[in-house]
This record gives sequence, C-alpha cells and structure tokens, in this order.
Amino acid sequence: PAAALPGVNHPAHPLQASRAWLAEQPGARYTLQIALGDPDPRKFERQLRKFDDELGLDHVHVYPTRLAGQPRLGVLYSAYVLRSEALAMKQQLAQEWGYQPQLRTIAGVREEIRRTDSDALWPK
Repeated sequence: PAAALPGVNHPAHPLQASRAWLAEQPGARYTLQIALGDPDPRKFERQLRKFDDELGLDHVHVYPTRLAGQPRLGVLYSAYVLRSEALAMKQQLAQEWGYQPQLRTIAGVREEIRRTDSDALWPK
C-alpha cells in the first residue's frame, strides 16, 4: 500500500480534520473545489496561507487524490445543501478572488478518492 502523504501526520494538518468532515457530510451536498495542491509540505503551506489570507480556513477542507498517478491534495470550500447556494458562492469566489471553482458533490469527491486509490494517502 502507498504511504501517507509526507508531512501530514501532524494533528493540526488540514487532512486530519478534513477526513472527518468529508465522512460526516451527506453525499448529496455540494462543495466547491478551489484548487489541486502540491503535496510538498512547504508548497502546500504557502498555498494554505494564501487561502487563509483570502478566505479563512474555517471552510477550507483538503483531501488526498492522484493526478496521472501522482499524489495531490484537492482543496474544497464549504458544503451547500442547495446547488443554487454553491453556484452563488462559485460566482462570488471568481469575482472577488479570481478563483475558478469546480462544482462538486461530496459523493463525487468520495468516488474520486476511491477511483484513484487515494484512501491510503490519508494520515494514519
């Protein structure tokens, strides 16, 4: 099995809290993927500081995935019951911060983790 991503075993790392958050959310809820981050701890810390400066980290959640077989960190923003709420926030993030968020469902994110065999990348 693949080893967990480097540098993510610290209890304060966003992956620790995000795993529980993702498990608790109903699959039909919507979320916005705002980035696909580099798993290098220094690069990801810089990216997290940017999100904290612009959005705060209260609603930012991180999950492991793979792109072309390489580990990556998907970055999600919040969860929404209604698609219209998510679309309104998608527009706001684009207008205020220049993000180009991708509308996702929680079930879709879980399926991506399963399909890319990324479950082993969660911290132990």
